[in-house]
Amino acid sequence: STPTVAGGGTYALPAGIGMVVVMAFFRTGRTPLPPQAAAGPFDGRAVPMLVPVAQAVLQKEIGAVDTPVACVAVDRRDAPREVRDVLRPRPGETIVPASHCQRIADEDVGSVHPPSKQKATFVEVDSFRPTGPEAGTVEYTAYHHRMWATYKTLEVKRVQGRWQVTRTLKTVAP
Repeated sequence: STPTVAGGGTYALPAGIGMVVVMAFFRTGRTPLPPQAAAGPFDGRAVPMLVPVAQAVLQKEIGAVDTPVACVAVDRRDAPREVRDVLRPRPGETIVPASHCQRIADEDVGSVHPPSKQKATFVEVDSFRPTGPEAGTVEYTAYHHRMWATYKTLEVKRVQGRWQVTRTLKTVAP
């Protein structure tokens, strides 16, 4: 007679263990990589921002922020963690999601980070308009108040497998 496992067939326990091992192998906690190339359309319309494009733009531009707090947004929403996590704040600077800050146009007050009561700058990237799978333009904004803001149109390209800001096409500052 063949030995059996309680509650089932001959191979229930080894099969169950095998299934758990296979499931653990496939669920290692790794998140799939975000798309690296734009999918189009390539007709001048804005499309959702690629994570590596947002990372490249913000890494290049955030160094110009001169308030203690940078409130970061991508496509008019809080920047996702994978974007914020690659940003390196200056000493004494804090990087937070945009929703943690209050936008104030009054130049006597300016935008603030209410929990810390510190001055804040909204740092935003949006309107990604791909011109091809590895090139496009984006809009970048750094805003503290109505008289302290910078608006840029930036050209971005994928160079040697990494997105980079390659040129400033337009800058508007009050």
